[in-house]
Amino acid sequence: MPACVRDSGRTASAFTLVELLVVMGVISVLASMLLPVMQRARASGRQSNCLSNLRQLAIAAQNYREENGDWYPPTYLSGTPVRRWMSLLKTYLKTYEVLDCPESKHVKCPYDEDIYLAYGTNVFNFDGNQACFWYPVKETVVVVPSKTILLADSVSGSYYVGGGKTFRDPVPSVDYRHFAGFCAAYCDTHADRLVRTEKYPW
Repeated sequence: MPACVRDSGRTASAFTLVELLVVMGVISVLASMLLPVMQRARASGRQSNCLSNLRQLAIAAQNYREENGDWYPPTYLSGTPVRRWMSLLKTYLKTYEVLDCPESKHVKCPYDEDIYLAYGTNVFNFDGNQACFWYPVKETVVVVPSKTILLADSVSGSYYVGGGKTFRDPVPSVDYRHFAGFCAAYCDTHADRLVRTEKYPW
C-alpha cells in the first residue's frame, strides 16, 4: 500500500508539471501577441502628444501674429542676436517641452538650451511666388490657412523643412517618425498626421 501511495504521488506531480509547462507556453504565446499591440499603443500615445505640441506651437504663432501686425513669425530673423522662430515664440509658451517631439532624438539647440530642435517651419514658396515662412509673412497672403502647413516634424537638429519653389516628396528635412508618417500643424492651428503629400498643403 505505501508503494502505491508513492506511485500516485509521482503521477500527480508529473501531471502538475505538464500543466505548468502548458500554462507557461500559453502565457508566452499571448505575450508575443500582445507586445506589438502594446508597443503600437505607446507609439500612438506619443503621436497624440506630438500633435498636441504642434497645436500649441501653432497657437503660439497665432498669438505672435496678433501682437505683431498680423505677420507670421519668420524662420530666421537677422540681427544681434540672430533669432529663430522658436526664440520668437518662447514668450507665448507655457512650457518649452512642447518644442520637443517624444519620438525625436531630443537634440537641444546649441545657442539656447531651453529649445529642442524637433519641429521645423515650412519654407516652401507656398503661393507660387516668393511667399515663404523663412521671412515674415502677412496673414492676408495665406489664402487658405486650414490647408497651409506652418510646422512639421523635422529631422533632429533642423528648425525648418522643405525649401524653394520645387516640391519634393519625401519632403526634405521632414522626419517620418510616426508610423512612417509625420505630424504637421496648419496656419489655422489644427494639426494632423500625414504620410504622402503633394505641393498644395505646403
